[in-house]
Amino acid sequence: MNNDILVVSNVTGASYVMNEDQIEAAYQYQELKHRVEDAKGHIYDMFNECDCDEEAFKEAHGVTYKEILDCAEDIAEQFLNDYDCNIPEKDEFTFIIWNQMKQLCKAKEAVDA
Repeated sequence: MNNDILVVSNVTGASYVMNEDQIEAAYQYQELKHRVEDAKGHIYDMFNECDCDEEAFKEAHGVTYKEILDCAEDIAEQFLNDYDCNIPEKDEFTFIIWNQMKQLCKAKEAVDA
């Protein structure tokens, strides 16, 4: 049985022959990219709540905007791994981001000690 599937890009018109495993891998790759952008958006919303003031953000959260933004891929991966359709997306991202900020603060404290 041949599991090859012809996939045609609706953006470029290019066509590819892919098997189901390759399609699943491409889907997961694209889903992670989208969730990284979602994580960045949620982090920016938190930054915006501090009037985009770096010092105010650090005061409120214990880490810089850049430090938590650099964790966007980890946050997105955790979101995907822990996904629960019964929890609102915003709440889940907020929880994961706060947890990541706590971990960063603990790591800083350990280095400073």
